[in-house]
Amino acid sequence: MRLPRGMITLTCAGMLLAPKARPGDRCPKEIACACASTTEIETGSDFPPLSEESSTRECNQKEKNGKRGLFRSWFHMAAETQGKQPDWLSPLATTSGRLKQEFRYDIWDQPATQGNRTYQFGGGKGLEFITSSRTQILLGIPSYTLPSPNGPVGGFGDLPLMLKFRIASAERGEGNYLLTFILGATAPTGSHRYGAGNAVLTPTLAFGKGFGKFDVQSTVGLNLPTGATAKLGRQLQWNTAFQYQAAWKLWPELEVNSTFYKTGPNAGDKQVFLTPGLGFGRVRLRKGFRFSSAAGLQIAVTRFHTYDHRWMFSERRMVPSRKTFRLKLPSRTLVLGERTLLMGVLNVTPDSFSDGGKFLEPELAVEQAFVMAHAGADLLDVGGESTRPGSRETSAAEELDRILPVLEALRGRLKIPISVDTRRAAVAELALRAGAEIVNDISGLQHDPQIASVAARQGVPLILMHMRGEPRTMQAGPFARDVMKDVPQGLRRSVAVARRAGVAKSQIILDPGIGFGKSFAQNYELLQKLPQLARLGFPLLVGTSRKGFLGATLARNGKPAPPEERIWGTAATVTASILNGAHIVRVHDVAEMVQVARVTDCLLDAKRRPRN
Repeated sequence: MRLPRGMITLTCAGMLLAPKARPGDRCPKEIACACASTTEIETGSDFPPLSEESSTRECNQKEKNGKRGLFRSWFHMAAETQGKQPDWLSPLATTSGRLKQEFRYDIWDQPATQGNRTYQFGGGKGLEFITSSRTQILLGIPSYTLPSPNGPVGGFGDLPLMLKFRIASAERGEGNYLLTFILGATAPTGSHRYGAGNAVLTPTLAFGKGFGKFDVQSTVGLNLPTGATAKLGRQLQWNTAFQYQAAWKLWPELEVNSTFYKTGPNAGDKQVFLTPGLGFGRVRLRKGFRFSSAAGLQIAVTRFHTYDHRWMFSERRMVPSRKTFRLKLPSRTLVLGERTLLMGVLNVTPDSFSDGGKFLEPELAVEQAFVMAHAGADLLDVGGESTRPGSRETSAAEELDRILPVLEALRGRLKIPISVDTRRAAVAELALRAGAEIVNDISGLQHDPQIASVAARQGVPLILMHMRGEPRTMQAGPFARDVMKDVPQGLRRSVAVARRAGVAKSQIILDPGIGFGKSFAQNYELLQKLPQLARLGFPLLVGTSRKGFLGATLARNGKPAPPEERIWGTAATVTASILNGAHIVRVHDVAEMVQVARVTDCLLDAKRRPRN
C-alpha cells in the first residue's frame, strides 16, 4: 500500500452546554448534570414557627424554587438524562450514541497533489442539545471547503441535522450499556461542487457495552440519498471503537471504520480504516470548564480507499457537573445536586465520642432537633447506639427505648426528614413506623442484611457505609493495604446485597466511612480521592465531623485535641468533601457548617455567588 502525504484533521469540539456540578464526576465523564432544587412536600405541622427569620428564609426558598422556570427545568432534565448513560469518552471517528449537550466544530486539512491542500471547516458538526429524556437533536453548521493554493473555488456543503433517540441505557455499576437510534440527515443547501445535490438520510443504530474500565462502542447505518444516487451512492457504514480508561486521565482506543458502497460510482467496493488513538481528559479549567483532547492516525487497510491515511486531532471544552439524584421519601422527594445538603447528628446515647449523654433525655433530644433544623440542617440523623472506636454493642431493646420517644415526639412537627442510624432491621422497621424516612446503616449490611429488605419494602432511601471490622475492634487494625481498593470493593458488595433485596438503585447513598476501620492517613487519602468513589454512580455522604484523625492532626503537647476543639478542622474537611463531590455532609455543628457549605458551593456554582 502506497502512503501519500496524508490528511490532517483538526477537530475542535466546543463546550458542553450543561450546568455545573461537582468534580465528583470527577471521574472522566462527558455527561453534565444540572443543578436541581431540593423539592420538599412539607407534612402537616402543629408546631409554631421557630422565628420570623426562619419563616422568611423558608418563604424565600419557596419563591426561589417557584422561579425556577422553563429554562432551568430543561437544564435539570438534560442533566438527569445524561446521568442515566455510561460515562465513556466520545471516540475520534465513531459517532457517539450518548445524548449530550455539546457544541463541536471540526477543521480538516488534507494534502493533495501538486502541492495543493484542501481545508474543510465544520465537518458536519454543530450544536447538540437534549430535547427530552430520550431525545437529542443536532443543529449543524454547513461545512465550508477551501482548496488552496491552485485548486477550484471553495464553497459550502450541505446542512447537517441529526436526531438521537435513546432506546435503553445504564450507567456504570448498573449495567454500563447503551442502545440508541440515530437519524442523520443533510439538507441540500450546498454548492454544486461540494453538496450532494439531494437530501440524504442516514438511519443508524448505535450500541455499546462497558466492562469495568474497558468499553466497546459501535454504529451500523445506511447512507441513503433521497434522489439520484449517481453522485454519492448508497453506503453501509459500520464503525466500532474499543476504549480503555487508563491512569492519568488517558483513554487509549482503537477504531475500525468501514464503508461498503452499494450503488454509485464506487458500487461494489469497500474501504476499511484502522484508527489507533489516545484520548486525554478531562482537565479542569477556569470557571468550571473542562478540557479534553484526543489524537489518532486513520490508516486504510483495504486496496480501495478514497484516501490513504489521515491524522486526527480532537479538542473539547466542557462544563463539569455533579450528577443529580432524586431520593423518594414517603413525604417528599429530595433532589441532590444543586447544593450540598447538611445532615445534623443527634446521638441519643450516653457514650458517643462527641456528645454522649447530652441528649439522652427525650426532651433534650427533641429540643436539639429543632435547634439544628433552625440552624439550617436539611436532614436529621437520629441514632441510639454508639459506634465510636472501642464501643460495645447495644441491645435492640435499649436502642429502641432511646430513639422511639424522640421520633414520636418529632413526628408531624419537624419539617426536615429524619434518618435512623441503626445496624438492625427490627430497629429500622419500628423507626420507620415512628416517622423516620431514611435508613442509615453504618455496617453496610454486614451486621444485619435484612435491613435492605426493610428499606425495599418501605420504599425508603438506604445509606450504606463502609466499615472494616466492628466498632469495638475496627481501629485496632490491621488496616487495608490499599484503602482505595478496599473501600470501593466493600461498597460494591453492600450495593449488591441491597439490590438483590429489591432496593432501587436510585434509593442508595454511599458513605466511605471516614474513621471506621481506617488509619488517620487513609482518612485523608479517601477525602483526597473522593472523586474516584463517585464513579460508582451513587450520591455520596461524607462524615468527618469532630473525628479522631482531626484530634490527632490538631494535637498539642502530644495530646489529641478534644472533640469540641475540632470544629475548624471539621470545616476544612467539609470543604474538601464538597469540592471533591459529596452531596451530603454529616455534621454536629450545623450552624457553623452551613456557612462552610454555602461558601464552598459558591466556588463550584457561579449562580450561587452574590452580586454587587
